[in-house]
Amino acid sequence: MAQVVPHPPARAPYGSSEYFTYGYQPSLAAGIIFSIIFGVITIVQIQYMLRYRAWWMFFLVAGAGLDLLGWIGRTVAHDCVYSDTVNTMQIATLIMGPGK
Repeated sequence: MAQVVPHPPARAPYGSSEYFTYGYQPSLAAGIIFSIIFGVITIVQIQYMLRYRAWWMFFLVAGAGLDLLGWIGRTVAHDCVYSDTVNTMQIATLIMGPGK
């Protein structure tokens, strides 16, 4: 018979429970740096798209925006390593965003 694991508390501190999704604590510094980088890339691409009316650049903007959301989720995961919602958000957006 399968053991039922109770839902983790809303803000359990790192290292205090067995509910970790990642198996490690994601780096806060890397999350902040890559969020800033992809934020700047997204803004520059939006400006370029609007200035030169290069509407095909929408796809590049969408990709950079998805990567930005993924890295923001990764940054949040530094404090919420047990959250399935944050894990799903960051993994889905980083996979869908083509900025690798």
